[in-house]
Amino acid sequence: MIIYLDDLIFSLQTVGGISVYWLEFLNKINTTNLDAILLKRGDNKCLLAKNLNWNKKTKWEFVLPIQLTRVLPLLNILPAKSIYHSSYFRISLQANVCNIVTLHDLAGELGMIKGWRKKLKVMLQSVALQKADGIICVSETTRSSLLLHYPSIKANKTTVIYHGCSDKFFPIPHEKPNLNKQIVFIGGRKDYKNFNTCLEVMVALPDFSLLIIGGGKLSIEETVKINSKIANRYTYTSNVDTDVLNQIYNQAYCLLYPTYYEGFGMPVVEAMKAGCVVISCATKAIVEVAADAAILIKHPNDIKGFVDAILSLKNLETRKKLVNKGLEQAKKYNWDTHCSHTIDFYKNMYEQKFSPATLTH
Repeated sequence: MIIYLDDLIFSLQTVGGISVYWLEFLNKINTTNLDAILLKRGDNKCLLAKNLNWNKKTKWEFVLPIQLTRVLPLLNILPAKSIYHSSYFRISLQANVCNIVTLHDLAGELGMIKGWRKKLKVMLQSVALQKADGIICVSETTRSSLLLHYPSIKANKTTVIYHGCSDKFFPIPHEKPNLNKQIVFIGGRKDYKNFNTCLEVMVALPDFSLLIIGGGKLSIEETVKINSKIANRYTYTSNVDTDVLNQIYNQAYCLLYPTYYEGFGMPVVEAMKAGCVVISCATKAIVEVAADAAILIKHPNDIKGFVDAILSLKNLETRKKLVNKGLEQAKKYNWDTHCSHTIDFYKNMYEQKFSPATLTH
């Protein structure tokens, strides 16, 4: 069983949750004795790619401009009875290759993103899902949505494998309780991430400051809007490495993550593992991933609910209880388990596709 992986996502993202997932997975599978080969493009722009530790075989893929590559199937010819698992919704058209796809969310299908981004995402995703031999879903919520929106997909070719979380996230001991009144918002600021609610919450909390992380450079329009709401009470940073992010989580008053929708919600787990209190929405995936280890507000636009939740953290016992629950919940998510379950899934789908009984039909 030869496994082919690619680094396509590193050419598409400068930084992002899928890049984090793929980097961690590659680094883990690199430590196994599996016959895994990495198809490289050579035009990585991802800041995380420098942390890739890969000493197994590599092959250069047939390279076209990334704008074409992202919409085309894999052009390299793979050996018969190989497994191909792309980092981002690409499949091999070879009938004798077992295609594995990871499904992170159905934001396009559910109308959580709009315009050309929605059309492109749904197109790529639907083709890959329909042609995949095995589909890894990052949560039970995502798997349920998949089977609802793509009823032709058989449940027995899907599985749920939760993301892990890096051991670089951990609580840093403090001599005194952390009373820094900086709230952290991380990720995109458009569509379902609900940044507008975050701004309104901050307006109602004049004693607090906001640290905005990632999501692309602030536009002129965004800057004007933020300044009109919370001038001199916010900071923006484009990209931070894991060590710095862990320090930020440790120093934060809380992570404010008022998202309408998630397939998994990696920042939630990162923050919990770092000992940072999470305040988010009671969306299905966040409830599944965080359980009772975070304060979850029922309605994404409930400004008062978010404000009251943040102010409740002034009670040190409340804060301590949530921190401890978060640390315990975060133990469920590690990359060793993720990699092990992924390898088991490879084997199951390989046998399902290439077993003598299957090949006779």
